[in-house]
Amino acid sequence: MTRPRPAPTQHDRHGQDDRCDRYDRQIRAFGSGTQHRLGRLTVGVVGVGGAGSLVVQGLAHLGAGALLLVDPDQVETSSLARLVGATPADARQATPKVDVAARLARTISPGLPVTTIRGSVLDPAVWHALSHTDVLIGAVDSHAPRWAINRLAVQYGRLYLDIGVELSRGGPEGEGTLEAGGRVAVIRPDGPCLRCQDGYDPTLAAREQDPSVRAARRAAGYDNTDRAARPGRTVRPASASGESAGSPADPVSAADPAASVLFLNQAVVALALGELVNSLTSWKGAAEQILLDLVRPRLTHLSADVDPSCPVCGPDGIRGLGDAGGPPPSRDGRATPPPTMNRRPAHGKGL
Repeated sequence: MTRPRPAPTQHDRHGQDDRCDRYDRQIRAFGSGTQHRLGRLTVGVVGVGGAGSLVVQGLAHLGAGALLLVDPDQVETSSLARLVGATPADARQATPKVDVAARLARTISPGLPVTTIRGSVLDPAVWHALSHTDVLIGAVDSHAPRWAINRLAVQYGRLYLDIGVELSRGGPEGEGTLEAGGRVAVIRPDGPCLRCQDGYDPTLAAREQDPSVRAARRAAGYDNTDRAARPGRTVRPASASGESAGSPADPVSAADPAASVLFLNQAVVALALGELVNSLTSWKGAAEQILLDLVRPRLTHLSADVDPSCPVCGPDGIRGLGDAGGPPPSRDGRATPPPTMNRRPAHGKGL
């Protein structure tokens, strides 16, 4: 299958010397070959809210070749404290988040080709458009979008980086200890998928696609299952179990806001961008899942194996099928993800 390649950027048109000047400090760290490979990548970013907007900013600075940005949501006043590039005018005008992210990327790198889709990855047309990218980065907060991106990555053999963030305070009336952290899961074409890493719950993914559940979410003022980094739309780093405020398992409470802070998103996104560069140059040891605890603080690596019974990446799964594997079910359809498997805890090893 032929995938579109990045168009020549203004840096290419101005000559190789200008490009080397722009990325000189990065080239000193990772080499010109890595910079060239970055410049040939088309990266799909699903979810361009608090975390996703930082991903877009980082990719533009790093020198990615082209971007495809997907998000169904629009800017609100509560977005302004964490949505990079958003202005009060965007909140007043309800500017689509993909438009804000595209504007940010082009401000940083004016020649960068950016395509935007205001829609959901659960839409088969959007899902298929993302199959033409080289790398997928998910900054979503629900199970169904993670299920869809995971299937896409395994089916088409793409690197997929999944970002999860949590900021919560336990105890009665939220007066307990603050917990702040996040997770980056690395799904490689030949490695364990996000399901094998306990990155989403297939049962909840199916429920989120059920029309009756979606109607209840709309009634609660929460229409989109793949809003990224909205307050309260956080994911627990270890399992993305939906147990944080606004669990997808409870469509009414899904509208309840919770804390979200820019610097925490920055810390987790930095780990994800580091894994992207590592996929091109192996500047450090490979990771499958990285947990960040900012309170203690510490980094922990978790490892996982491909489960032979996994219906996604197991021997009878969809790995490498490409177009022959077909699209996921329609967002409004009742078709469900594969049934829940028996899960194994990942093996932890500290850094």
